[in-house]
Formats: sequence, C-alpha cells, structure tokens
Amino acid sequence: ESLQLRKDQRNLTLEHDVIKQTHTLTDFQDSGRDLLVHSQTELETRMKNQYVIQEHNPLSAKVTSEYWLEYKRAGWDIRIYTYSVMSCDETHFFVTNKVEAYEGEELVSRKESKVEVAREFV
Repeated sequence: ESLQLRKDQRNLTLEHDVIKQTHTLTDFQDSGRDLLVHSQTELETRMKNQYVIQEHNPLSAKVTSEYWLEYKRAGWDIRIYTYSVMSCDETHFFVTNKVEAYEGEELVSRKESKVEVAREFV
C-alpha cells in the first residue's frame, strides 16, 4: 500500500525559435512523492529530457537528460542526480555524463565521464 504525498505531473512542450531556427522538445515528468506504508519509505523520481535541433542542420541535434531520484526513511535520506548530454559532428558522437549521490545535503560521490564514439558512417 502507498500514500501519495505530492501529486505527479507531466509537461511536454515544443518550442520553435524563429530567429535561431531551432526546435526544442522538452519532456518533464515528476512522479510526485509517495510513501510506501509497510516500510515507511518515501520515494520521488523526476526526469527532464530535452531535444534540440536547428532547421536544415542535422548535425546540430543534441539531447540533454536529467534525472533526480530520492529515497527517505527513518535514519536515512538519499538523493541521486544524473545529467547526460549527447551530440555529434560528421565523424563522432559525443556523450558526457555526470552522476552525483547525496546523503541528506552532503555530496558523498560524484563521477563524470566523456566519451567520443566514431560514427562509422551512421
């Protein structure tokens, strides 16, 4: 059994910047905050994905992804945050990723990575 502590929500927006000739699709989902009654654990998940591309320029395509995960129970309160970006040029895909872990407000772990992958005619 679970109780809803905060209502979920979702927003999906499409923007067109006429001057920059870009299209941006933003998808934001918030699962709300729930309490699992049996374990007295609070859960919360939010995510935001954003896709951007400039007209007549397929190599301008870029996706940004952010996730927030929170878990709380008597004696502990943890949060995980991820941020990722993928883009490309004519020969490579570029992926950057950051992951942060928190206990309460204290940052206890952080990892960042950057990867280039050859497109190999993709």
